[in-house]
Parts: sequence; structure tokens; C-alpha cells
Amino acid sequence: MKLLFVFFLATAGCATAVSSGNEGGDAAPPKKDAGAAADASKQPTADASQPPTADSGTTTTDDAGLVVDDSTCATATTKAGCQQCCIKLHTTGFGVYTQALDSCLCTSPAACATECATETCANKPTTAGDACETCIDAALVQGTGACYDAVASACQGDVDCTDMFGTCIPPCQSK
Repeated sequence: MKLLFVFFLATAGCATAVSSGNEGGDAAPPKKDAGAAADASKQPTADASQPPTADSGTTTTDDAGLVVDDSTCATATTKAGCQQCCIKLHTTGFGVYTQALDSCLCTSPAACATECATETCANKPTTAGDACETCIDAALVQGTGACYDAVASACQGDVDCTDMFGTCIPPCQSK
């Protein structure tokens, strides 16, 4: 499976998202604005006692007992709200993805270590449009990005990661 990676900003820190794309397809990088936190807070939250694992047979529910799944996230009114729902639902997969990305950006091959030294590599938020964000966007380009292969390999090796970026994130892109 080919993956098209995109980067977006989180209000409290750096976060990233991946979507599966058609081969050769391009998607504009989504940007999370300050209003997205409010949108995300309107989404049902996963019950911490039930981990969001797609193949364990466990169903994730919100505090009202309603099932929270990929289709629930797709009903969010904004792209950022949808993406945040997916991240909350697929925490294991998102962790695999961010670990691989952060390692590539900051450690080996350190594709953006200089540009992101005071942001992503210091576990701080990334500023929209700055050198760090530009570098991350370039590092995730399919075929030419310095981090694409490592991140794709890590994500494809984890069921929750491929579920997140194969079924949950794609409907967010049209919002």
C-alpha cells in the first residue's frame, strides 16, 4: 500500500497525520488551527479502559456508551476535528507513526534536525509556515522525502497504524 503523508499543527504540540492516497495523488497538507481543539472536544472520547485496537475485538465507546469508530470520526464537521478523533481512536498506530517520524527528523538521518531544533526536536509546537514545517513537509513527500520510506515501513508494520491511515484519516481530507 502506498501512503501519502501530510503534516498538521497541533495547538499543544507537534502532531502528524498520514492518509492513504492513490498512487501519484497529492493532498494539500492540512493545518490544525486553534479552533480545532474546540471541534475535537465535541467528538466522543474513547473510554480509557478500552484500548482502541481494531483486531482485539474490543469496541471503543464514549462516556455515554455510544460506539466510537472510524465512521464516527468522519461525521466531524471540520478536517481538524476528524483528524483528532482518528488520533484518539488509533493511539497505538499514531504512536508508531510519530516515533518513526520524530526519529527520522531529529536523530537518524536527522533530516530536519537543524530546522526543527527548537520545535519538533525539542518536543515543542511547530509554527505554521516556518522552516521546520517546510522541512517536515518535504521529508514526507512520497518518492523523494528523506523520511517517507522509514515512516511508511513503520506504519505498514502496525495494524492500528494502517487502519488509522487507511480508513479513518482519508474521509477527513474532504472536509
